[in-house]
Amino acid sequence: MKCPTCQTEINQNAKFCQECGRKVDSSEDQFSYQLTQRNFQKPKGIIELAIIMSPAQGHDWLAETIIKSIEREKRIRLKGAKITLKVLKGFVLKDPEFRKGDTIVIDKIPKTEIKDNEAEQKSNSNIDNYDPRVDLPEYKFPPISVLRECKTESHFDKTEVVGFKENITKILKENHIRIKQISATIGPTVTLFEIVPERGVRLARFKLLENDIANSLSVPEIRIIAPIYGKGTVGIEVPNKNSELVYMRSLIASKAFQYSEFNIPLALGMSITNETYMADLTKMPHLLIAGEIGQGKSVLINAIITSVLYKKHPAEVKLVLIDPKRVEMPIYKKIERHFLASLPGEEDAIITDTQKAINTLNSLCIEMNNRFELLKSANSRNIKDYNEKFFSEKLSPFKGHKYLPYIVVIIDEFADLLMTAGREIESPIGRLAQLARIIGIHLIISTQRPSQKYCFQFY
Repeated sequence: MKCPTCQTEINQNAKFCQECGRKVDSSEDQFSYQLTQRNFQKPKGIIELAIIMSPAQGHDWLAETIIKSIEREKRIRLKGAKITLKVLKGFVLKDPEFRKGDTIVIDKIPKTEIKDNEAEQKSNSNIDNYDPRVDLPEYKFPPISVLRECKTESHFDKTEVVGFKENITKILKENHIRIKQISATIGPTVTLFEIVPERGVRLARFKLLENDIANSLSVPEIRIIAPIYGKGTVGIEVPNKNSELVYMRSLIASKAFQYSEFNIPLALGMSITNETYMADLTKMPHLLIAGEIGQGKSVLINAIITSVLYKKHPAEVKLVLIDPKRVEMPIYKKIERHFLASLPGEEDAIITDTQKAINTLNSLCIEMNNRFELLKSANSRNIKDYNEKFFSEKLSPFKGHKYLPYIVVIIDEFADLLMTAGREIESPIGRLAQLARIIGIHLIISTQRPSQKYCFQFY
């Protein structure tokens, strides 16, 4: 598709022509504008705008709207600016006083006057710091009511816990391990027995009894934590015979999630003490999900995506979904317009083809290099520091700076992708895993085969 004004090739999804600023598909009863970087580099401070105006609104309204628009884009006050109102070629105006074929010229006030008014600008409360959510002001976060509310009955059996205590105490006594006390904390799927050993007992002796205790309790396996950090006790985790389901609604509605200050908060489940277990993806900074079929890999991926949808605005986080199986992630097509990032011209934002996955990961490497250049020019060490400078107007958008959203790349069945693409996909994954965390790109990789042969060749 070509722009009717300058005949420049335009993407079908583009709203404005990047060359001349014309709006591709606009209503004649609205006001619209597009400020391009090319416009601001013209001599004598001339700026071009694309204007569409209703005859019911007069010149005062148009002049005031233009001034407010320039203030918002350039972050400066335009007091005393001389404005000549005319019509940009190629646009239709319903005001009879304007004629087709004219241009709009705005003369900026001199830079010296801007510097003199710098103190006034900082003290003026009408100009707020940049908010990335302004681009989608009508976006509403999904309500908690859309999640299923299920109340599960507790399967707690007091006699079973007492029997486990007696068996553990008996095994320790037979092996001449003296203890002061033993207590139990019951969780949704695991019961933790905390043991306080007497003075002089070596903790390594507890590890040697792991199989004996599991056999005595008639469970497939247990986990011994010797010692529990910060408590000075030894922990024995025993799986419950009847596990309780943890529903996503209870995690999202918890205070720990609602008032979380993490950059990318993830609600991953319940702890043994029945508290919401939270994690910050930016501090991980990447995540490997491994396990056999039926172990809950897809459940964890869905929990991570749900956490992002309920906590972050589309302007703050973008998702890149790669699903070679083609069956796990099609349900997220509904959020394609807001959260999903893809290459230009791609019909489907959820990537299922191996070659498209390679192209996407290579493009992420290019985006990573571009972001490193922005951080270098801004003297910032990470994306959080860079965005804070941009919010506080220390970085100018007319020098190429912009707000950088986080990018979360989720790859399902990574081992299969490696066996199919080999070295072509190994190289960009390796670069992103080692460098991308600084500029806000994080990897979440799911696989059934978390071995060095299939997953860690790039380390």
